[in-house]
Amino acid sequence: MEPLAALQAAPDDSLVGDSREGWVTNRELLSRAHRYAAALRQVVHADEAFVGILLPPSATGVAAALAVVLADRCPVFLNYTASREATAYAISTCGLRRILTDRAFAQAVNFPDLPILTDLADWREAPEGLGELLALPAAELRRRFFPGQGGGDPLRPGTVLFSSG
Repeated sequence: MEPLAALQAAPDDSLVGDSREGWVTNRELLSRAHRYAAALRQVVHADEAFVGILLPPSATGVAAALAVVLADRCPVFLNYTASREATAYAISTCGLRRILTDRAFAQAVNFPDLPILTDLADWREAPEGLGELLALPAAELRRRFFPGQGGGDPLRPGTVLFSSG
């Protein structure tokens, strides 16, 4: 079963949790992902294939990753323990113009001044009509969000991960 369908099939179950937020229901996870994706689609340019993510392993991080994929972009997971030079290299290598984060987290890991940061807290409000979208089957969501993509390009990157190891 594909991930969206699995999440939709059990909306009141929780597959993701962390120490800050506790367990998050699949419904909330999908709601956040779609909310972030809708906002992301409004601000990314057509030529932005990659979107950075600077978040700890967390429910918000999972929602951000799903959002980037739903916005038809490739998530780039930045290593928040890396040096400024390593982070600059990752940003340059992928041509990042936007990095999704939590402003407080970015400050805590000493990356508060990156000019391309987007604070996910700014996207907490759901756009109109989101509730109806969440009730749709995964195949219909895929058709609406990815028109004309019969399975996608097998050579397109699925994700980019910059790690320290």
